[in-house]
Amino acid sequence: MSDIETIQVTSGSFSVHEGFLEAIDSVWPEIAGRLDEVKCPLFYAGHSLGAALATLAATRRQPQALYTFGSPSVGNDGFVASLRNALVYRVVDDSDEVTTLSPEVLGFHHAGELHRLTASPSGGYSFNPLDWWRWFMSPPKPLADHAPINYVERIL
Repeated sequence: MSDIETIQVTSGSFSVHEGFLEAIDSVWPEIAGRLDEVKCPLFYAGHSLGAALATLAATRRQPQALYTFGSPSVGNDGFVASLRNALVYRVVDDSDEVTTLSPEVLGFHHAGELHRLTASPSGGYSFNPLDWWRWFMSPPKPLADHAPINYVERIL
């Protein structure tokens, strides 16, 4: 449900995705307490909703670096500016459709340095008549590109 609450709400000096903010607020007190115990550099990472929440966490407690995979946009220009001193690496698998959500037309923007993973030359969708059922059962490429396994395969 957090994903579909796309209204921007004010949080401090910027605006963010309402659903993402509600989700991080519901767990932040426990997370902040655990982070207080950490005595080494912190690195945040997440995929999809987890990436959005990791991005919000980075505005509350800056990590050594933030790595997002398949993240939707989280906030407005002020939100992105609040992360200007953080190392943010935004990884997008080829045509991952989720990364276009929380659209710019609604004032949402991505934070971080974009690193786009490209499809294999065959695009992963070569047709073998003996594997017709796999081709038939495959989700459309923009959705398949969001699957964590496809991120792992392209990175390795």
